[in-house]
Amino acid sequence: RWSMISLITIPMIESKTHYPAIHEFDNLSIQMKCLIIVLIGIGELNMIVKGWKNPFNNIENLFKLKERYQPGDFGFGVIQNLDYIEHDTINNLELNHGRFAMITSIIVFLLENIYRIPLFSTANLELIN
Repeated sequence: RWSMISLITIPMIESKTHYPAIHEFDNLSIQMKCLIIVLIGIGELNMIVKGWKNPFNNIENLFKLKERYQPGDFGFGVIQNLDYIEHDTINNLELNHGRFAMITSIIVFLLENIYRIPLFSTANLELIN
């Protein structure tokens, strides 16, 4: 999901700044960086509590998912109303989209880091210096 988000936000950031978006986090204030990290941490902690068994109660629960928990399910109830074949198909499609987004994100990061120019929008070619 993070790679999917990055593929949406990188072009949006570059359309406003006209510089490579992979370094925009470096330009944020320390307060904004802390806020982003805390919000991401809260979201990830919520998913850990929601989906993983507590290993402190029983050591056999280490790295075990709770029954009926689907990783990445935010609880909107969209997939639960489908039959098994539709449910399995949608999960596989989402997994493939996530893989494609991860590969594409890696390519975008590498190209922007190598060429030091934004891939999605440039105000002019003077940025190549």
